[in-house]
Amino acid sequence: MTSPGAVLGDTEALARAAGLLDFEQTVPRWMTHRRSVSEVFVCGTAALDGEVFAVAVQLPRAHALWADRASGWHDPLLAVEAGRQATIALAHAHFGLGRELMMVARSCDMRVRERAAFRDDGRQPMEGIFLMRAVDRKVHNGVLVALGFTGELYVGQTPAMEMSGTLVFTPMSDYELLRAHSRARKGLAGSPADPGEVKPIAPRLVGRESVDNVVIGASDDDGFPIIVRPHNPRYFDHQLDHVPGQLLMEACRQNAIATAAAAGALTEPHALVTAFGARFDEFAELDAPCTCVAGELDRSAPGVVRTTVSVRQLGHTVGAVEIELRRVTR
Repeated sequence: MTSPGAVLGDTEALARAAGLLDFEQTVPRWMTHRRSVSEVFVCGTAALDGEVFAVAVQLPRAHALWADRASGWHDPLLAVEAGRQATIALAHAHFGLGRELMMVARSCDMRVRERAAFRDDGRQPMEGIFLMRAVDRKVHNGVLVALGFTGELYVGQTPAMEMSGTLVFTPMSDYELLRAHSRARKGLAGSPADPGEVKPIAPRLVGRESVDNVVIGASDDDGFPIIVRPHNPRYFDHQLDHVPGQLLMEACRQNAIATAAAAGALTEPHALVTAFGARFDEFAELDAPCTCVAGELDRSAPGVVRTTVSVRQLGHTVGAVEIELRRVTR
């Protein structure tokens, strides 16, 4: 698992960002590709020096998905979602990319630098500023087609988390042709159909309270089946023609927690994700069974469990997530 690396470590840049940004309201929902206003976590963006940008984010404490967790901590994967939205907002606001473009995240790396920054004081939402640098621009025929970001999330003066990722941009017409070709190659014709219902495992086995947030079924020889319910607003904020990366990453997290708890590597199924590396090489289709399989557990560090979870569909690996869990108590 690679470390995203710091963007600045620059108190002057952080002070400048704090003077330009606030947390009074969110940006328009289209700038983060969200359908629901309540799902927008970005409050504003600002250009600093050269390729360096700042993004203010607020993370809700009472969210149907992200707050369904062991008490006392904000979920670092919520901060990852805020970072994903931050990169999309920057692409629109500072790189001239229009609303009509499809943006697809191909990779994401995260590492928590200071766990104490994710403590929930029980009184207020977590607010922070991302300092981000644009890297690895790719241009085709004078048009920007891919862009990477690397940066840090600061909570107050504390560097809470490092994060990096890559976005790919394509016109809707090209995207539709790509998807049609991909589905035909997999032997799937027409619009996606319902793949059938999978019964979720007990929420307590994956550190959840609500069964609506559970996205894996009971394991078998092929791994844990992934539950895809396109009408579940927790994972489908808007209509999609593929399984969203957010759902796949959550399935990998739940797989890792359930596997580690069953093996005794976690005394109970409650853990913070303190490092994360996701790569997706193909789209996961809505109308074909999808499974996730955890590899060997690394228990070499006290209180820490590491593993790699692969996502498989139609006989192929469509992506993989390296994940690090640290034990927490409820």
